[in-house]
Amino acid sequence: MRPAIGIGIVGMGTRGHLFARAVAQNRDARLVALSNVNPQTLAEAAPRFAIPGYADCWELLKKERPDALVVATPDFAHLLVETPFATTVAEAEQMLGAVERAGVCCQLAFENRWNPAFVQARGAIARGELGEIELMRRGVGGRER
Repeated sequence: MRPAIGIGIVGMGTRGHLFARAVAQNRDARLVALSNVNPQTLAEAAPRFAIPGYADCWELLKKERPDALVVATPDFAHLLVETPFATTVAEAEQMLGAVERAGVCCQLAFENRWNPAFVQARGAIARGELGEIELMRRGVGGRER
């Protein structure tokens, strides 16, 4: 069995908490540290996940050396985009052009690909345990869609 990937999270708003919970439930990943510029948010979040918290994300990187870093802040240069990336080809081309002009990196988020409940459902479907799927609803973050 390979070692779990150590993940740090910068930004502990709604998205940061969702990522932290998903990582905490994944046996192939381990949450190593959090960072948030708001001291109160940091003081509440770090103990909740029983890991170190840092006001400075560079200190988190230096001291904890995570394998991966989730940046879940409202204002940042590089982008982690939730799916769908765009609803039309023209929209996607506009977004890619903006990313290239800005000189930043852009990555699509597929965080539920590793969510234990989704992995279990995908396995049951692949094994034919559920029969033919005619309709599926999913709930993420307390909302059903």
